[in-house]
Amino acid sequence: MPGRKYSAFLSYSHTEDLRLAASVQSALQGFARPWYKTYALRIFRDKASLAANPALWGAILRALDDSEYLLLLASPAARASPWVAREIEAFLTTRAPDKMLIALTRGVIAWDAASRDFNWATTTALPDGLRGRFQDQPLYVDLTWVDKHEQLSLRHAGFRSAILDLAAPLHGRPKDDLDSDDLRQHRRTLRLAWSSIVLLAALSVSLGFATFYANRQRTEATRQRNEATRQAAIAEDNSRVAEARRAEADAERRRAEEESRIAVSRQLSAQARDRLATRLDLALLQSVQATIVGDTDEARSSLLAALFYSPHLRRFLWDEPVTVKAAAFSSDGRTLVELGDDQRTVRLRSFSASGMRALGHFADVHDIRSLAVTRDAARLALAVPGRIVIRDGRTGAALSDLRGSPESREPSSVLAFSADGTTLASYGSAGITMSSLDGRAPRGPLQPKRWETALAFSPDGSRLASGGNDGSIVLWDAKSGEALGSPLLGHRGKIFSLAFSPDGRLLASGSEDRTIRLWNAATRAFIGRPLEGHEPWPLGFETWGLTVVFSPDGQLLASAAKDGSVMLWDVGTGERLDPPLRGHATGVVDVAFGGGPRRSGSPADGTSLVSVGQDGTVLEWAIDSTSMTTATLAGHGDGVSNLAFGQDARTLAAASFNGIVNLWDVETRRLLRPLAGFRGAVLDVALSHDGATLRAATREQLIDRPLDGGAARTRRFPAAAPTVSRVALAPGGQTAVSNGVTLAVWSDTNQTFERLPIASASPDHDVRSLAFSPDARLLASGGADGTVALWDVSGRRLLRPAVAAHREAVYALAFSPDGQTLASSAVGTADYDANVRLWSVATGGQLLPALGGHDGPVRALAFNRDGTMLAAGESERVVLWQVDRRQRVGQPLTGHVGPIEALAFSPDGRWLASGGHDDRVLLWDLRPDSWRRLACGIANRSLDRAEWARLVGNYPYKPACR
Repeated sequence: MPGRKYSAFLSYSHTEDLRLAASVQSALQGFARPWYKTYALRIFRDKASLAANPALWGAILRALDDSEYLLLLASPAARASPWVAREIEAFLTTRAPDKMLIALTRGVIAWDAASRDFNWATTTALPDGLRGRFQDQPLYVDLTWVDKHEQLSLRHAGFRSAILDLAAPLHGRPKDDLDSDDLRQHRRTLRLAWSSIVLLAALSVSLGFATFYANRQRTEATRQRNEATRQAAIAEDNSRVAEARRAEADAERRRAEEESRIAVSRQLSAQARDRLATRLDLALLQSVQATIVGDTDEARSSLLAALFYSPHLRRFLWDEPVTVKAAAFSSDGRTLVELGDDQRTVRLRSFSASGMRALGHFADVHDIRSLAVTRDAARLALAVPGRIVIRDGRTGAALSDLRGSPESREPSSVLAFSADGTTLASYGSAGITMSSLDGRAPRGPLQPKRWETALAFSPDGSRLASGGNDGSIVLWDAKSGEALGSPLLGHRGKIFSLAFSPDGRLLASGSEDRTIRLWNAATRAFIGRPLEGHEPWPLGFETWGLTVVFSPDGQLLASAAKDGSVMLWDVGTGERLDPPLRGHATGVVDVAFGGGPRRSGSPADGTSLVSVGQDGTVLEWAIDSTSMTTATLAGHGDGVSNLAFGQDARTLAAASFNGIVNLWDVETRRLLRPLAGFRGAVLDVALSHDGATLRAATREQLIDRPLDGGAARTRRFPAAAPTVSRVALAPGGQTAVSNGVTLAVWSDTNQTFERLPIASASPDHDVRSLAFSPDARLLASGGADGTVALWDVSGRRLLRPAVAAHREAVYALAFSPDGQTLASSAVGTADYDANVRLWSVATGGQLLPALGGHDGPVRALAFNRDGTMLAAGESERVVLWQVDRRQRVGQPLTGHVGPIEALAFSPDGRWLASGGHDDRVLLWDLRPDSWRRLACGIANRSLDRAEWARLVGNYPYKPACR
């Protein structure tokens, strides 16, 4: 055809129609062909028309572009062939559907007149790319009857008719004319052929045999070539199918591996939560491993829950497991003596900054009933039948023996050293005896004879306290052996432990009745009320059950009980400090202050605590008011009113009620500078995007202070609200202020405050809280009537009617980082709403369910950088919420001792800062890798192979804690 190299491009399935395609190509090219031409038409067929070409698709595209028509051999195999689909799509991109001819070789083609498209429910031979391409039913040639090679000839009437149907549009001539022309050309060719035969008869005879042989060879070669082409096409299609299946299998394998990791992570997380109360070390290790296997929400939540289950726990100190019959710490907590359940194994353990060290075992003493160690661990006393063995508390070397009375072989059941280590008090069947370790004769027994279960010397050694099985306590003059007054009565069970305060003024007693009592050692009067809190425990015949010890400064009292908990008490008020220290899987045998890492020889500082459980596990605790997961920025005067991070995620501005703003470097915990001179309490603070300017708002003015020392710019608030109570600042400079009954925003254009129509929000929208959206285009205000209003800042208008959000005054508001969600909380004068509510900014509707169950008023709210977590300042605690699941993340963060007024996440998501009335800012590191390092440090070990196989499963052994 004019302008086109080929009359038609033949598209077909190589797997089924290769031979038929070759026959159709040959028939079309020879139909009505003049004798002097090679082809009547040029038909492109890839296997016949292409030379070897590495850019196969590019060559096919060029052939399609050079073809006037596209001839499709339609069949189910062609429909499934991606190459056929691509050829049709490429052709129809530049050509109309009427330039497409169809020959059906297999399958079904059905037309649906109603939809003016093929009936694709029954059509099986056409590719999906022809959907909706034809407006009217196209004519197609039916070749489904072709099943023999002999039929692929123009001599066959059916095949000739089909070829004629296809050739007519290609030639652009009617079928009748084309058929007559073919017959004329055929007759002309015959006449020429007969003439040639007559002229060449002689040559034909001579060459006949050669020609026959050559034709035979050529036919065989053609057959072999065609078969090879067909096999190659089949192999190519099979290769494509195999590659697709391999890719699908790889994707399925990756999905299965990911699902398996998530399942194992969630299983480890669930198991960790179940083990918090029984095996905290395993809970920590499993939570760490869960975040490594798959960093799921459940894994992060369980890890945080494990860390804050016992937030003051510093580390587990491990040794060979042993069941402890009795134990005693030195007063500085750096040496521990343990008596095994066999009553013959005595283990000495030393604790230092470099770790724990076992000093030795004794094998030459048997049937040990009690033990004691001096304050400095220089001497150790072991009670055995008939004598008390004195050993060197550091080396275990034998020093001396104290012999009992000849008539008694029963060992002493209770031992106690004086503070200077020179006197040992013991209780045996004969009563209380005091023995001097300098060789002087023992004094005693003290009378009257009682069944004593606890002994303790006063710090100066002048008095001895003894507690009896009946719950009574007697004070003795250690020099004369006389009882000092009548017994101290009040306990309802035997006395397990007695301890004098460092100044000797107080005596603490721990009893089987699970109470602790404080006594005036001089007047013997009971002070305050019993200290209660330890849970019931199974009764038994152990000599321990409730141990008490004073801190070196005498301000704290620690109690450790058979219920597995350790508690700290304020001696002055009698109040328990923080929740119980939990972590022991068994009862706690003994406890001591000052076990933390210190320089050799330094005194106990009382900032740490060590305790030993019945299973021999020693735990070390930090006893300051903050936990091991928290950093403290102290010294904020009258309390912290608001917080703001700079864009560098490192600078923190903390505003105080005393008119000072402190700038902190949160990485180094260093105070960069205190900014003073603000008149009155600073209500809000913000750092500019470039970190060069601090904006602060007091009740009367707005101050922009350059941090390079330049002059500050001060603006008074509008006359309508000269003294404000609520302020909202945005880093970009936007400001909103309110005195309750008026609400105004700063206009950079007019350089003044412009009022918003607050009465349009609600009749009693007395503003109690304000918050800007992240882009500062919207302002949220919370009213005393419990309503929340949204304002268009630039338009100075209310977006929609205010929402009745809470039954109390809306105290805190916070936008999510994407500006789509608003959180609110409410606090009244005498009550609070236990729910933090979430609102859709787009619709104004509440996003249910609410974040409920808060145990105190929520005065501060903050979203993290991606909006997945919300922090709520619940009274003195911080509660973290996973927003999409409406679930709490771990236990509440504790450490404040006053209401929390401000919360702020750093822009990089690492830090959460909280501040309030206790004059401190607490920094919480929220990075999962920091949590993992801390958890590994507390557990102080890794999962062994047996635990790994039992808890983790078939994953290769690679514990996260090393």
